[in-house]
Amino acid sequence: MSPLNTNPNRSITSDKSHHGRQSSQDDLHKHQDASDEQAKYLPTFPDVKWDPLVETMDFVDKGHKADPKKRSLLEAATAVEHLTPLIGTELSGIDMRHLTEQQKNDLALLVAERGVVFFRNQQISVEEQGELSNYLGPAYRHPSSGIPEGLDEVQVIYTDSESRRKTGGFTKNFAWHSDASYEQQPPGIAMLKMLTVSEYGCDTMWASCTGLYSLLSPHLQEYIEKLEVLHSGLNESWDARALGLPLRREYVENTHPVVRVHPVTGWKSIFVNSASATRIVKIPKSESDAVLELCNKQLAENPDLQLQFRLKKNDVAIWDNRVVCHTSFSTGGVYTRHGVQVMHTAELPLSIGEFEKTYGRVAEDRKGRMEINEVVDLPVQEKKPSTTEPASVEVQKVTPNPKTEDSPEQVVVTVPKPIEAPKEITAPVQRQKTPLRRSSWGFSEKKWGILAPFHWIRISKGTT
Repeated sequence: MSPLNTNPNRSITSDKSHHGRQSSQDDLHKHQDASDEQAKYLPTFPDVKWDPLVETMDFVDKGHKADPKKRSLLEAATAVEHLTPLIGTELSGIDMRHLTEQQKNDLALLVAERGVVFFRNQQISVEEQGELSNYLGPAYRHPSSGIPEGLDEVQVIYTDSESRRKTGGFTKNFAWHSDASYEQQPPGIAMLKMLTVSEYGCDTMWASCTGLYSLLSPHLQEYIEKLEVLHSGLNESWDARALGLPLRREYVENTHPVVRVHPVTGWKSIFVNSASATRIVKIPKSESDAVLELCNKQLAENPDLQLQFRLKKNDVAIWDNRVVCHTSFSTGGVYTRHGVQVMHTAELPLSIGEFEKTYGRVAEDRKGRMEINEVVDLPVQEKKPSTTEPASVEVQKVTPNPKTEDSPEQVVVTVPKPIEAPKEITAPVQRQKTPLRRSSWGFSEKKWGILAPFHWIRISKGTT
């Protein structure tokens, strides 16, 4: 694959962008106190035209070459912290500049499984970011976002004190998105490094689309697995034009499966988002609106699916756009948030049938893979068992004293002696797999009542 493009003639043809706006010189004067690195990667918006992406690109996910247990990567880390059971992992003690080829392959698989992976305080340069991204897949160029001068494969994430008045068409609920999902071959793994952050307002949130699929009932899963949804870049192009910015490539629309399958994990994922997925095709609009509203609302509001993470200076976040959506927190129009992001082009989104025909495997619901130890090969944490059994309650009827006929019956509580705990626990106790259904109150129930049975004890109050 080609290295990161640094040829300014490819993307910059004029020092001025749309409406005569200086591409970078004005920004340099506005940010005289910025470091050289910050000034070098300020956003520019060149008024140039790129060819549409119409040809299919060859792509083979590097996760196919990974060790399923990811030993090369995980054993190199000084600490591995899973941030929620469903999404997010932080790796400590790894310098991203020195990843081996096998570690890069393992990283691709880990990101596919955990959705997003974080590295703190990395010294990797923007050019090295591009090289790593290009190893994972063909570089993707965004049609409208800010880019550093001469680096058209790098997106600049930038907000400052003037961003409030420059707000375009997106609201926060509307801003949950998977990057450029409207492309024929949408981006796969994205890599963001923060250059400047403030003490407040630089958090980003991610939501698991594999987890969203697992939340749905089997009946709804079966229904939407057969559907396709139209993804459009129109809203994003309107947003750019509302800010007076040019489009380097005209907006496109493409139809993708509502349920796509990751080519490496084989997990099913809901591939919709509020920013670009506009209409489910070949069904009534009312049904389309209902399904999209349900999915988008769960992604935006269900905390079980979400992860909020505060990125600091030089921190790197790597996520897979095929299995998560994300949104950022506002800086309140006061603070500066500045980062650089690279992405690679991935495969044509695969429906369940296409995946199973291509790979000869059955697509899976991640629901059976929720346990972290089933996804990432880590030592089992031993748990000390309780040394006593629950107290048993014994009711004994005591004959009332003849002189005090109104004496109540007495209750005697007996507790058995402690029992010896097993000396070794080699593995956690497996939960019994019992078919459950969800009640209107959110409790897990069997058909005959609440899952955890209550032991009722009748105690007489005596005579009064």
